[in-house]
Amino acid sequence: MKRSPFTLIAPAVAALQILVLVVIALITLIGSLVTGEVDSWVNLWVELLLYLIFIAGYLLVLRGLWQLRTWARAPMIAIQLIVIGISYEDFWQSDPVLWKIVAVALTLVSLTAIVATLKSENESK
Repeated sequence: MKRSPFTLIAPAVAALQILVLVVIALITLIGSLVTGEVDSWVNLWVELLLYLIFIAGYLLVLRGLWQLRTWARAPMIAIQLIVIGISYEDFWQSDPVLWKIVAVALTLVSLTAIVATLKSENESK
């Protein structure tokens, strides 16, 4: 079975977002270890554990999207809606124009992933 481009876009976006989560988790760990500025080591480990749980869950969604599983579509769309909300809250409301550009880019990538996820539903039937 030949895959349509729509069935490749959502997994690609998921893989990119997983990579970003891994980088953020590593920056959090390394930054805390290097600076020693940790209010509580327990808080750091809980934060890293949450990152690992999110990454593991998102990896399952990525696998499901790659295998064209119907159950993977809803979590993928939910994640993209969360990303759109975060891009508005954290970036769009900032003053520098650069952060507004980041917000628009994140929103466009998430909207593309949503459309691709919905279109892949038609392709897998």
